[in-house]
Amino acid sequence: MRKRDKLYRLIKTLGKAEKKHFMLYANAFIKKEKNSYVLLFQYIAKHKIESDEELLAIAPPNTFKNLTGIKTYLYKKILDSLIIANQHAQSELYLELLKAQCLHQKGLSEDALIILKNLEAKVDTATYSYTHLDNYLIQLNIHASNPHTSTFYDELGSLLNKIQSFLEIQTLENQYKLLNIEAVAKTRNLNIKKEQSHSNLIDMLQHPLLKDTSHLKNDACHYLYYHTKFLVFNSLNDTENMFQIAKKHFELVFKNETLITRNILLGWGNLLNACISKNDVGCFQQYIHLLNPIVPQDNTQKGYYVYVKNWALLNLCTKLKLTDLFEKEFSIDIVHLETSPHYQKLLYVELASYYFHVKEFSKSLDIINKVSPKLEPKTNTELSFSLLFFLNHLELKNYILCYNLINNFQKKLKTHKPDAIIFHKILNTLKRLNKKLNAPLSSPSTIISIYQKLIELVDAETIYAYSNMYQYNYFKNWINEKIALSEN
Repeated sequence: MRKRDKLYRLIKTLGKAEKKHFMLYANAFIKKEKNSYVLLFQYIAKHKIESDEELLAIAPPNTFKNLTGIKTYLYKKILDSLIIANQHAQSELYLELLKAQCLHQKGLSEDALIILKNLEAKVDTATYSYTHLDNYLIQLNIHASNPHTSTFYDELGSLLNKIQSFLEIQTLENQYKLLNIEAVAKTRNLNIKKEQSHSNLIDMLQHPLLKDTSHLKNDACHYLYYHTKFLVFNSLNDTENMFQIAKKHFELVFKNETLITRNILLGWGNLLNACISKNDVGCFQQYIHLLNPIVPQDNTQKGYYVYVKNWALLNLCTKLKLTDLFEKEFSIDIVHLETSPHYQKLLYVELASYYFHVKEFSKSLDIINKVSPKLEPKTNTELSFSLLFFLNHLELKNYILCYNLINNFQKKLKTHKPDAIIFHKILNTLKRLNKKLNAPLSSPSTIISIYQKLIELVDAETIYAYSNMYQYNYFKNWINEKIALSEN
């Protein structure tokens, strides 16, 4: 099947409410019978069409005479509808700025300033949105065009102070972002240069921006401060401090917010992650249901909420082989995450991984075949699926099939990047393993040496570019189990 173009991809992500809103929006512009673009939308949405070939096979002849033009117009109309349907505070703020600019251009500067002053009072200064800077610059432009007013110098001085304050906070936020990036880089180096990286991570905690909370001037700084320290403690295997910093962060944002925001969800995810690191099932169960009464309404936030909750549950159940807890708690139908395809696919990886590690290999393969019927090495998620796919066949003793599948996959995998070369080495080692396991006279020591080679490759720094660390940690656990079995 040909790859879906942008229209089919967009319609596939629409939820029921968004489809309904589009039809209401489109019908407002229809004067006679159904427009061809509305008819096209109905065909694609109803029949879940993914290509022009499928569409033309279903629709009567000559239904869509200028298909390319109709698709282009429909794509634009759907985006227009989404913008109207999903207008939030930020887009409304920019709309107000545009109104003020129009009034200023018409020579109605006083009316423009009224809008800008009202807008300035309305915006939550804790967020320090770039709307503030745009607002200040427009006001500055208005005052600069009226230099003879009695308040000119006072207004000019006030605005310049506000702009300077804003830029200082943005500089601070950028410094926290750089610290966060540095922490991630040092975490990845930990497997290669353990002693040096360990020391560097400890030194990071003495950085002036991480020593206390006096520099947390906005939401972004707040999150980055706690998340960076969380990453450092996680890398140092300091589970207690990791839990305490995650708990403090979550309790602070949860206490100060009335609605579930991205900041709360990120803090909640770190807290659940800390419970998993401590193997504390009781604590995990206490926090995983904490947000249930106030599930976010926004589709993006809701998708992330569903992902975090089920990702954490699957990781805990995979790590501790908690089949009873999985059966009790994992009730979400991942299909409902169609409006968040990225999170949906990530959860399918975790679910396939869970079934693999509890030795339900057929179920794991069913999920992989459902989500990625044709494995393509294009994204990190697909690479995670491919690895699970091969390991499932290896566990089912389909050695020759597994060898051939890896060969075919490698032909698609480009080798121009260093991390791709490492992934090739892992696949080559898995092929060797398949051959040796299929040979009746292979010695246990040979098998063990191949497993140990896999451990070395997984520990390579760049391998983490291909998937999240949890998948590879579970992969290492599987290898270690196999080594123990071979030694016995």
